[in-house]
Amino acid sequence: MRELYFRVDTNDVVATGHIMRCLSIADAARNLGITPVFILADDTGKTRVEERGYRSIILDSKWDDLYSESDKLKEVIINNDIKVLVVDSYYASDEYFSKISEITNVIYIDDLGSFEYPVSGVVCYANYYDKFDYPKRFVDSKVNFYLGCDYVPLRKEFEKIEPKEIKEKIESVLLLSGGGDQNHALKTFVQSLSADFDFKIIAICGQYNTDYDELERTYSEDEHVKIYKSVDNMLELMQGADLAISAGGTTLYELSACGTPTITYSFTDNQLDNVYQFEKDRLMKYAGDMRNGSIIEALERYIYFYSSKEKREEASLGLKKLVDGLGAKRLVEKIVRDYKL
Repeated sequence: MRELYFRVDTNDVVATGHIMRCLSIADAARNLGITPVFILADDTGKTRVEERGYRSIILDSKWDDLYSESDKLKEVIINNDIKVLVVDSYYASDEYFSKISEITNVIYIDDLGSFEYPVSGVVCYANYYDKFDYPKRFVDSKVNFYLGCDYVPLRKEFEKIEPKEIKEKIESVLLLSGGGDQNHALKTFVQSLSADFDFKIIAICGQYNTDYDELERTYSEDEHVKIYKSVDNMLELMQGADLAISAGGTTLYELSACGTPTITYSFTDNQLDNVYQFEKDRLMKYAGDMRNGSIIEALERYIYFYSSKEKREEASLGLKKLVDGLGAKRLVEKIVRDYKL
């Protein structure tokens, strides 16, 4: 049996984007006849993994201290004869990689470029990957690189989406914050935008959003505001929105595949490179960092900017060129070739 293993976690601190991109890669692997298996620190993400039809192995370890699990993980690797292990965690250290790379091929999904990882493969699909100079930094090693937006691992439904229909005016705006929302971004945005604009607002609260119940109670009778939590039809919502307001992360690449004009914001350091690069490439507008105070003024300014149909058409075409939705399939095919799975 050909298998591909993933070491990843999800909880109210770790962004859900980590496990979601691994699940997208797993789906592509399954379509190619490879069996994905997930290794988790605890059972927090077990249901999400098993709902997609995948087996999980629980280490009963600390998700924020991966090195402490390395001996236990090595035992799992040996017992399961793991040929390739995909690791997706900001808590993986040089010592951790060195230890498990002794007995298997480790592929690291990276977006920080923190150090020269002692691994056999590095995935960095971010639009800013070239700032890390991977080939130069790893010049003495035989690392396989999977770099750039050609490898963005999106779900299969994002493959080759038809060009977006751009309406004369903005009729609906989609608000996104990821799995959690510690800065209460959605609550702040809904309160301000519903008071200042007459378009329909669709706010998607992630699994760990603590404001969902309050928002649902407050706007349950408001026909211009819809509050949802952990939706299954994200593609449909992204395609239907005339404009999106989203935090940085893989969601921006999903919106790109849909060709949905987007205003970005941030609330963690690891989102900054992403949002800065999208703005630098003139593909999305960046309203600011939630940690630095209110961004409503900038947000409303960019909403007025995108009120122009021409501006939204230009943005939509540029985003569609960036991401074709085939990244997960392309990535797995290359891993299969490189490691003879």
